[in-house]
Amino acid sequence: ISQTEIIALTLATSMNTFKNIVLSLSFFLLGFAIVYSCNCPIVKDLNKIQEYEYENSECIFVGEVLSVNLDNHTFEIEVIESFDETNSGTIYTGKYDPICGPRVNEKGMWLIYGFFETNSILMVNSCGLTRSFRKPEYCISVPMKMTPAPEKDEYDVWKKEWNKNATEILATELQNLRKKKK
Repeated sequence: ISQTEIIALTLATSMNTFKNIVLSLSFFLLGFAIVYSCNCPIVKDLNKIQEYEYENSECIFVGEVLSVNLDNHTFEIEVIESFDETNSGTIYTGKYDPICGPRVNEKGMWLIYGFFETNSILMVNSCGLTRSFRKPEYCISVPMKMTPAPEKDEYDVWKKEWNKNATEILATELQNLRKKKK
């Protein structure tokens, strides 16, 4: 065997090994993505998901998000109004699932449904009803009246109507939580 043939065989073996590594890594990452991806159900009955969240949340409260760290998917929140045993005035570090959401991504007032991962770490329920007061329409779990996509010149009016509908749903939900607390 000539030196050129040895180099060619070595190179071919190396390329096969490299292809096997790349394929194995690709399958591993694809498998991880499939295992880790979430599938939030589309809920048509808002009352059912509200009842589910109420029954299955360790803590439910209105809080003011004081700071947000988008890189770590964490936030600091102060409890303003509690619908359970959570003490008003308490400040928690919160976490959310960046894939399944809801994502606590801005300061301001929020309705929080969650549980305590530890005594001081609050975890937002994945695929839940947690949402901001400023943009309640961004909660994917709240079924909204779907309307056809607007024409470009009608988008602002459509968006205001969408926000108005979501704000009304949030206000009704807060009233119902206050009634249940009594």
